[in-house]
Amino acid sequence: MNEYCVQRIAAPSADSEAAQLIADAEEMFGNQLLGVIEYGSVARSEAAAGSDADLLLVVDRRVPLTRELYRQWDAKPRVAGERVVDAHFTYLPNTRTTGGI
Repeated sequence: MNEYCVQRIAAPSADSEAAQLIADAEEMFGNQLLGVIEYGSVARSEAAAGSDADLLLVVDRRVPLTRELYRQWDAKPRVAGERVVDAHFTYLPNTRTTGGI
């Protein structure tokens, strides 16, 4: 079952906008990109008309989380459907945990 989950998670998305967002993140971070997670009201199917699409980019700790990083990402307008993509950046936790992200 775990192998199946890994394959599904690693499989390219059929959604071309999602695939483009992931490609943009891979271009920006290369092998320092550890994960891409959609969260928030869109992911929960609770989005209102004016909701944005929240995206969490998990990066290696060698990537400094600075305002410049957000400026670089925001330099190219990114949308998912008609929703503006609001990206946030984080690292994996220092310790192994269960639950959470």
